[in-house]
Amino acid sequence: MYGKRLFLCFSTYYCTSIGGEDVLRPIPMVKIRAIVYEDYINNVLCELGKLKSVHFVDLRNKLDRFKGYVKPVEAGEIIFRYSNLISRVSKIMDSMGISGLRKAGERLTVNIGRLLDEAEKEIEEIEKSYRALNEEVSTIEKTLSAPELYEERREELEKRLKEKRLELEKFSESVASRLITLRTSLEFGLKLENTKLLFGRTFKTFVFEAWVPEDRSADVVRVLKEASKGLVIFETLKAEREHVEGHESPPVLYRFPSFLEPFEKLVESFSIQSYYEINPAPIMAITFPILFGVMFADVGQAAILAVSGLIFSILRRRLKRRGAEPSGLTGMVLSAGELLFLCGLSGIFWGLLFGEVFGSHEILGMHIHPLELATVGKEIRIGGFIPSEDIIAMFHLALFIGSIHLMLGLTLNLVNKLLMKEYKEAVSVVLWMWFYSGAAYAVFNFGSHVAFDFGFWLLNPHLLIVPLILMIIVEGLLRKIEGLSHSFMALIESMSHTVSYGRLLALTLIHASMSKMFLNVIPGLGGIISGTLLALILEGIIIFVHTLRLHWVEWFSKFYSGGEVKYTPFEIIVDVSLVDAR
Repeated sequence: MYGKRLFLCFSTYYCTSIGGEDVLRPIPMVKIRAIVYEDYINNVLCELGKLKSVHFVDLRNKLDRFKGYVKPVEAGEIIFRYSNLISRVSKIMDSMGISGLRKAGERLTVNIGRLLDEAEKEIEEIEKSYRALNEEVSTIEKTLSAPELYEERREELEKRLKEKRLELEKFSESVASRLITLRTSLEFGLKLENTKLLFGRTFKTFVFEAWVPEDRSADVVRVLKEASKGLVIFETLKAEREHVEGHESPPVLYRFPSFLEPFEKLVESFSIQSYYEINPAPIMAITFPILFGVMFADVGQAAILAVSGLIFSILRRRLKRRGAEPSGLTGMVLSAGELLFLCGLSGIFWGLLFGEVFGSHEILGMHIHPLELATVGKEIRIGGFIPSEDIIAMFHLALFIGSIHLMLGLTLNLVNKLLMKEYKEAVSVVLWMWFYSGAAYAVFNFGSHVAFDFGFWLLNPHLLIVPLILMIIVEGLLRKIEGLSHSFMALIESMSHTVSYGRLLALTLIHASMSKMFLNVIPGLGGIISGTLLALILEGIIIFVHTLRLHWVEWFSKFYSGGEVKYTPFEIIVDVSLVDAR
């Protein structure tokens, strides 16, 4: 109960800012377990594929629970025949220069029971006719290549060759539509057979399990009943919100605005998050630009980055509305539009605090004075100084930002533990937060010199010593020897990961140096433009990598487990109708 309250407080901003959608937790899932009569399994799969809501579970390694009554579905000759025929059709289409798919909205009718035999017969006829025409063309071309051929005979053969090539072209055009239909039908049949390999089998039925979004479960149940003509037995099991040892973890599905997609891709590149933990992507949409902006603090260059990101985002949305989805490098760049825009805005903000525009602290002969936002404790200044001229102030700011970021990670860890009702583990996390926040408070409030002042910690044991001892005791009770080592690792990890944020200082200094260097390499306006672009690209890539590393290594290690499966619904793209169901 307390975990849910804490989570609700934590996520209020996100839920209200995007129309009430809970972007921090996955869509609730329901497991459907079904037994379908074999005569209707193809029809059931076809209709479920059109619904695009079912994530099938691979039962091949989970059949022990059925105590021998259910056997795995074997990959028989039928799959080989489908693959062979698809290969033959594709080979014919390639040689004829035929490409493309069936027209959108065109309905495909398939007799799945007779598909293989009819397709094989038709493919053989097309191959035979095409081969014969090709052989005639080849024979004429070979005859024409003879040097001793009479002129009259040559003219006759050239005329005949032209006619045969035209006949071959017309034949290719006449069978093009049929070949496309054949390949589509065979690929559809192969997809059904490959999907069945995930199921279990009895003498007359197929057994399968699938995860379905809770709000789509009623539609799936309706389709199951209709497609099987009522010859189905099924049950629905709602996935628990807290993790239970030994239970299968549901696949993960989130629904959030498109501007969060780049950050979700960064999270998924590390690992697919667990169904039971908070999705860090919406929070990363705030922390990633902040850390990037500190290292890319330049009003001019960051403004270019923000404008570029805005343009990329607009282009991608327009292409998407037209049904065009860019791929490759172009797709990657356009999909990062929102990320670049937010990082650019952050860079402008920190550029104002550090007084830097295009690598300089002067513009049009006027000195740009850094803006001081606030002072925290004894040594932390948020802005109001030039990093390259006050390295100590920048180092203190870097560690301050790092400690806040790591505390946020520990807070997420606590929320995850409470949501999963792992209350004993939550106690350990609270103690970790206590000693880390206590140490950070002491250093930032009383000065960095107290970090190595053992007498200070003895006089103020509640800041570090007490929570650390309590954590050792709790971990020892929970995990024995392993728990003791975990406590010391938490202490060492906290220090090393905090110091790792010193890269904010290093990259800020590198940014200033590289900007000045590129501006001075080539004199004149051309040098300014080329130098700015070089600095923008090289620094942007370097800073992006380090920002990503701070999230993946330092931040994720505090709360993120991952290692799960993404929700991938079974889809039938073509509009197909089966005629084999009884």
